[in-house]
Amino acid sequence: MKSFTRLITVIYDPKSVFTEARLAPLIAVPLILFTLLTTAYSAYYYLKIDIDYIFDKQIQMSGKADIMDKVPEEQRQISKKMMQYGGIFSGLFLIPLWFCAIALYLFVVAKIRGEELTFSQCMTVPVYSYSISFLSILVGFLIMLTSDFSTTLMQDLVPSNVAYFVDLEASPDNTSRLTLLHALDVFTLWHLIVMSIGTMVVLKIKPLLASLLIFVPWLLMIGISVLVSTLF
Repeated sequence: MKSFTRLITVIYDPKSVFTEARLAPLIAVPLILFTLLTTAYSAYYYLKIDIDYIFDKQIQMSGKADIMDKVPEEQRQISKKMMQYGGIFSGLFLIPLWFCAIALYLFVVAKIRGEELTFSQCMTVPVYSYSISFLSILVGFLIMLTSDFSTTLMQDLVPSNVAYFVDLEASPDNTSRLTLLHALDVFTLWHLIVMSIGTMVVLKIKPLLASLLIFVPWLLMIGISVLVSTLF
């Protein structure tokens, strides 16, 4: 099974993909492809949005509007450019780093368990499971091509999370709740399930342990995000 075929097959038969990928990782092509396409998605979004509106909306949600009002206009414009171009190019660095971080985590777990796995084998879990998140990107592209999204926050672009369907005003008082509701996303949960299956197959562990290895860190990250949004 070639790497391109795996990217499709993992959507409906992840176990067979990871079983084969454990023997022949073939991660270079999908890694480069996902990095470039995710960057293209971000670039299209950030170049088309009303950056002034989106910037002000995010500042309002953070509860720092009063502070930002005192910032000179020149510095405000610099902050907007940093947000815009940072959003465009961040995927070039964050996607590979994120893949490597997950692979390192699984590699360490494998070593602790005495499994002789290579880093490339562990890398197959984040790389091939990203096909699920890429489905969300494709939906987002379709929405951007067929509607006016210039005043829509990126996390509100695809109607796949609970926050999209809950009538909560984007305000500092609701930031922590919105953070939690945005995390409850169909594509994210699907992605995590596929990662759990990949972890089970590649590390040769039981389904429950594989699920704990994937879902517990995710829950901790959500908890930290909610806590930070509450405190700051």
